[in-house]
Amino acid sequence: MYLDSQHPDPKVSVIVLNWNTPGHTVDCLEKVRACTELPHEVILVDNGSTDGSVGKFCDLVLLWDTLIRLPKNVGFAAGVNRGLRAIHPKSEYVCLLNSDAFVTEGAIEEMVTVLEAHHQLGLVGPRGKTVLNPPEQRGEPGVDYEDVITDKTLAFFCVVIPSRVVDQIGLLDERFGLGTWEDGDYCKRLKDAGYTFGIAGKAFVFHEVNATFRANNLDVQSICNENQGKYIEKWGSV
Repeated sequence: MYLDSQHPDPKVSVIVLNWNTPGHTVDCLEKVRACTELPHEVILVDNGSTDGSVGKFCDLVLLWDTLIRLPKNVGFAAGVNRGLRAIHPKSEYVCLLNSDAFVTEGAIEEMVTVLEAHHQLGLVGPRGKTVLNPPEQRGEPGVDYEDVITDKTLAFFCVVIPSRVVDQIGLLDERFGLGTWEDGDYCKRLKDAGYTFGIAGKAFVFHEVNATFRANNLDVQSICNENQGKYIEKWGSV
């Protein structure tokens, strides 16, 4: 479902994937709403949850948002790809945001600003802090850092990508299954196409790493090792 006539076309499409982590996902979505003034849509993909998650999202999914319910878990990359296929045709940017990542005031706007200032960038991420549990207060730490241009791979817990770049590079590689290494693969493809990456110094995001893996009792290390092997098989080296 796209925007109603009372709401401007989105500049950013925010894609969030949920799999049996409703508490984190609700908190994530509420932070997007509270901290983002830029016109945006939220595309929430429920990746085959079995815990009744979807019922908790009804009040958060507004008229100009999209909720996609998948009958079974199709993996992280495939779930994100379902969201990418659903973005508003006039949306200029895509924000991929983990359900256990919590933006602070203006974070998405700052990443967009960096992209608009440096057209050679394929994507931009924020500064981040790892937390074990979602903190009660998530204010910007108060120290503004310089923006950074880098060729180092950025983790996809929160990144903003121009829609034109997604059109050029394509979707995430679904061979990486439940998750890990799809971000490294995408960054490799971006670098091969001549892009570099940015870190927005004024954008800050808290991240509770691997909350979805823990919620579903998955062995993160074994999945990571398996996907590293897939990456090496595809590219020849890390």
